[in-house]
Amino acid sequence: FKDVNDTHGHATGDAVLKATARAIAGDRDTHAIRMGGEEFMLLLRGPFAAERAERARRAITARVAAEVAGLDRIVTASMGLVEHDGDNPDLGAFDSLYAHCDRLLYEAKRSGRNRTVRDLLAGEPVEPLTQAVSI
Repeated sequence: FKDVNDTHGHATGDAVLKATARAIAGDRDTHAIRMGGEEFMLLLRGPFAAERAERARRAITARVAAEVAGLDRIVTASMGLVEHDGDNPDLGAFDSLYAHCDRLLYEAKRSGRNRTVRDLLAGEPVEPLTQAVSI
């Protein structure tokens, strides 16, 4: 994302962020939050949450391409995704979920970007996770 700002200017970078926000816009079971810079968090509940998150991640590329003129590159997104059923309160501490999700996000970036690295928590507490998207 820094390269978009450096090459095309901050107005174009801002247009990319706005298109990204529209691509991942929430509904009654999804809340999208900009964490800062080019990092967003999606909080999803309900059935098929992981599949909905992946569709949102992929929608970023299409939405930015359709709405931001003059880019000489494809904008992609990487995602760290944590799933849990919510039945075990020890798995749901926001701080630890967020930290785990952030680690997964950086794993996605290290392993080639434009992908989701996912973890599932169930039953006994494991090291907790959350979810973040970075363009």
